[in-house]
Amino acid sequence: MFLVARQDRTVKFGILLPHFGEYASRSAVLDGARLAESVGFDSVFTRDHVVYEPHSGIENEDTTFYDLLTTMAMVAAVTERITIGTAALIPYRHPINMARSLGTITAMSGDRLLLGLGTGRFDREFEAVGLGDVPRVEMLKETIQILRSFVDDGVTSHHSDIFEFSDVSVVPVPSKLSIWWCSGTPASARIAVDLGLGWLPGRITLDTIRLRRQRMAERSAAASLAMPRIGVVAPTRIGSSREEAIESVNLEGLLKWAND
Repeated sequence: MFLVARQDRTVKFGILLPHFGEYASRSAVLDGARLAESVGFDSVFTRDHVVYEPHSGIENEDTTFYDLLTTMAMVAAVTERITIGTAALIPYRHPINMARSLGTITAMSGDRLLLGLGTGRFDREFEAVGLGDVPRVEMLKETIQILRSFVDDGVTSHHSDIFEFSDVSVVPVPSKLSIWWCSGTPASARIAVDLGLGWLPGRITLDTIRLRRQRMAERSAAASLAMPRIGVVAPTRIGSSREEAIESVNLEGLLKWAND
């Protein structure tokens, strides 16, 4: 799987690290990150689960899953320049805990973190950690607000039906976070514009991205807001030729995955 991020006319390429499933191993993750950096990739990415259940039809049944934030910290320690991204970090964690982890990673790695955040797809994971009844879009919006407040002020308070705390300090602060909203829905594109986030969809066609981009440009112009950066998480296959790669695509599995 590759992630292709576009900012203005610059196209940047990243890869998803094998930190889950049958290929997950220390060497695959750390040596893979070093190799990606050495051959010129712009970024390496991780994904998030608290209860990992492989996608039926396109992923092996191996349930190995290396924690996203721990993996990011290890990768930061063995690389120098490559961007380290999440696609996506899901708000299973309290935002104070998230800010603490992100602040530590950015302090150790420098300003190399691209923070893709998403609401997740599986109710079971949120139910498992006692968050089954929490409205996830609102929870993610508040998480972003809290993270930004820590970045700006270091000490923050928040009072809502979801999060309630006063005068909490996080040092080191998670500095210069590049935050992206990870989803392909029309609502997610609107949220990215309104909150000044990057937009990072997956399981979506290029034609749909073009349509969303047009709508985002119109919304940005109407509100005098900056046009968000746009990327795409694109499942890929590698072969010695285009034809060989296409022949190995599990189209049935991808369609089931996209439509679940």
